[in-house]
Amino acid sequence: MHHTFKKFELNGLTKETADKFEEEFLNNRNNIQLADGLSTIFNQLSAKYKLGIITNGSNKDQLAKIMKLKLQHWIDRDQIITSEDAKVAKPDPVIFTMMNRKFDLRGSEMLYVGSSFDEDIVPAKKAGWQTVWYNPFNGTISDPTAIPDQTVSNIDELKELLTELAAEQS
Repeated sequence: MHHTFKKFELNGLTKETADKFEEEFLNNRNNIQLADGLSTIFNQLSAKYKLGIITNGSNKDQLAKIMKLKLQHWIDRDQIITSEDAKVAKPDPVIFTMMNRKFDLRGSEMLYVGSSFDEDIVPAKKAGWQTVWYNPFNGTISDPTAIPDQTVSNIDELKELLTELAAEQS
């Protein structure tokens, strides 16, 4: 956790403060829940599209979050790629091309929704994917060659966009 704080240039952070933050984070990670309305949207999307997850982290931690959110109702284990599985982490675009092969689809047929411009949007665009940037903190575009196809600033906008996608004719 201390490394993460340094990455974001939070100067003056002591190891003790970073350790306390990590302890709080670990204690509260079981309090996550799916946003209201997303179950219905996932039902609609999964009836028309293959859904998957690309995530950095260990299988143990990431699969625990997926189970807590009950995402396994729509996304099978073989539709999930963790950085542990891939032996490479985002922002390496290789993890995205691995999902292309898994789904037997070209990058242009894939859509990625991500919250980190540098870790999600840039590599997805490099892999040829369409992208939706979930940007609730008004982040900036750091790479002008990786402009997201859509940007939403809150969960309601994201739900609206996904609902429209689910309603589109194939």
